[in-house]
Amino acid sequence: RSGAGRIVMIGGDAARTTLTQFGGGKPGSSYAAGLGNALLVNFAKRLSNETAKDGIVINVVHPSGGMKGERFERRLHSRAATRGISLEEAESELASTMPIRRMIDPGDIASLVLFLTSAQAGAITGQSMAVDGGMNPSVNY
Repeated sequence: RSGAGRIVMIGGDAARTTLTQFGGGKPGSSYAAGLGNALLVNFAKRLSNETAKDGIVINVVHPSGGMKGERFERRLHSRAATRGISLEEAESELASTMPIRRMIDPGDIASLVLFLTSAQAGAITGQSMAVDGGMNPSVNY
């Protein structure tokens, strides 16, 4: 009724790659995750075309696997245990593989979501944007 609505969907960055070396295509693997996340992007694009006339814009944000959170903590503990190093050393090693030289914080994702829900983003619809610290090797346009 307000003439402006915002929907931001969150979908993993596996939608943007064809990496299959993790999980061998089993449920929960990067292959399965890629298909599911690509479906989300396709759905968002199609729905955005239907809702734009009503002032509702829809976009997808792709957090990277390098984002701090519960899954990251499990990976960090596993890496530290496997390599016999401290959690701080394990995180430092992981951060050194990121082009921005740090892990992604949930606040990095929140900043983009807040922008996409603002009035300034009223002309952005049907897009998918990654917050990956530069890790994803693909070029998306």
